[in-house]
Amino acid sequence: MRSISALLLLATLPTQSSGAPDGFQVDVFSDKVQNATAICFDSKGRLYVTETFRWRKGVEDNRDHTYWIMDDLAADTTADRVAYYTKYAAEKLGDPDYFTKESERVVLLEDPDGDGVAAPPRVFAEGFSAPEDGPAIGLLADEGRILMASVPHIWELQDEDGDGISEARRKLISGLGIKTSLSGHDLHGLIWGPDGKLYFTLGDRGYNVTTREGKVLKNTNSGAAFRCDPDGSNLELFYHNLRNPQEIAFNEYGDLFTVDNNCDQ
Repeated sequence: MRSISALLLLATLPTQSSGAPDGFQVDVFSDKVQNATAICFDSKGRLYVTETFRWRKGVEDNRDHTYWIMDDLAADTTADRVAYYTKYAAEKLGDPDYFTKESERVVLLEDPDGDGVAAPPRVFAEGFSAPEDGPAIGLLADEGRILMASVPHIWELQDEDGDGISEARRKLISGLGIKTSLSGHDLHGLIWGPDGKLYFTLGDRGYNVTTREGKVLKNTNSGAAFRCDPDGSNLELFYHNLRNPQEIAFNEYGDLFTVDNNCDQ
């Protein structure tokens, strides 16, 4: 019998799922994760999970804040978005620290005794709580580092001493997601392409990015798919005029597929 070890995101679900396909068994690997949004495995078989704590608590939706619609439409950079957040935090939300209280984080799950159940999660990286941050909805492991997608950045996280905690982080790319827009129209779909490049998607929160080579990629109202070299250089627009592309998959011919969440259902 083939076996799938899976995170159980709703603790009320049964351990054995009657809806599993014939020949499969669904087991609970961990029921200790919170608000999980993305997963990846590293070369050692360790599982990393992004957890979001800023959803509607710092990561907002225009439909909940119609008073800032004109400010949002006028935003041309991430700094413009932060400026009107600062303007309205105390005035409309009654809390000047509203946008910085919660943090996204990455946790590490390991099964040290091989019994198929993860030990309690270890916080691998946190402190993603700037007004412009989040949600974290993208993870990819690569040669001793973890790449994380969290508007407006693609982050590189490294565990330099092997203790399961990231000591070093840097922004590979910034300027992705300059507007508030709608919930979930964020950075997704980190994946390696058949050409060895890093691919990812962005919903229609817009982008205004100056690449390392000095080229400006800008569209303040569009979603898109991008690709770049593994170190973040040579960033280019792969496809644009999407509403809310999510994950990415390549078939055996190198064709790229994504799910564009157009109907808001």
